Amino acid sequence: LATSLDAVSGGRFVLGLGAGSPQLAGLHGRAFSDPVAQLGSVTREVRALLTGERAAGRTLRLAIEPTREIPVHLAALGPRAVQLAGELADGWYPFLIPRSGLTDGIALLCEGAARAGRPVPLVSPGLPVAVAEDPDTARTLASWWVGTYLMRMGPVYSSTLRHHGLGTAVDAVLAANPTQRTTEVPAAAEVLLDELTVRGDAGGGRAAVDRWYRAGADLPVLVLPPRRSVAELEYALDVLRPIPPAGD
Repeated sequence: LATSLDAVSGGRFVLGLGAGSPQLAGLHGRAFSDPVAQLGSVTREVRALLTGERAAGRTLRLAIEPTREIPVHLAALGPRAVQLAGELADGWYPFLIPRSGLTDGIALLCEGAARAGRPVPLVSPGLPVAVAEDPDTARTLASWWVGTYLMRMGPVYSSTLRHHGLGTAVDAVLAANPTQRTTEVPAAAEVLLDELTVRGDAGGGRAAVDRWYRAGADLPVLVLPPRRSVAELEYALDVLRPIPPAGD
C-alpha cells in the first residue's frame, strides 16, 4: 500500500508508524508489551521491505518495488521512543507534546541519531488545530482536543504531560470532568491549551504556529478536528497557510 500510494501521489507519500496505545493494541488483538521494542522491530522490517529486501525470517518481498526511498516518520513521546526515532526515522512526529517540551525531545532525538551515526530526523510535531473567527468557538474546540485525549485515549498523553511538569493542569482537567462525558478545560489548566494546540482567530493561530517554529519545529503538521463543516476547515487552512516572502 505504501509503495502504491507513493506512486499515485508522485513521490509525495510519507509513511507514519507508531506504537499506539493499550486501547488500540487491544482493538487489534495485540498485547501492549514493550511497545518501543515492537516499534523498533516493525520499523526495521518495514524499511527492509521498502528497499526491496526480505523481512527478517520471511521469504517474500513486496510485489511492487518502490522507485525511491519512502520517508518513514515515527510517532514517539516517551524518552526511549524518541531516541528510537533518532536511530531509525526520517522524521519525528510527536502528537500532543507540550511546546515547552520540544527542546528536551530534540536532545533525545539527537542522541539517538548520534548513536546510529545518521542525520537528525525532521522535527515534525502534530498540532491540533482550534482556529475560528469566534474566540469562544476556538477555545471550546481546543478544550475538546485536550479533554478528549486526556480522558478517552488511554494513559499515554497524561503520562507525557506529567513527565513535562504539567501534572497539576492535568489533574484540574480530570477534576472538572468527573464523569468524563464533558471536555471542559478550566482556567487552572489554561496552560494546556496554549502548550498543546493552535488556537484562536486568524492572528492567534498564526502566532501559535510561529511559536512552534521558534521552539525548534522544522515542519509542523496541522491536525484538523473531526466533525467540523467544510467551511470551518477551509477557514482554518486558509488563515494558517504559509505566507511567501515578499517578492516571491
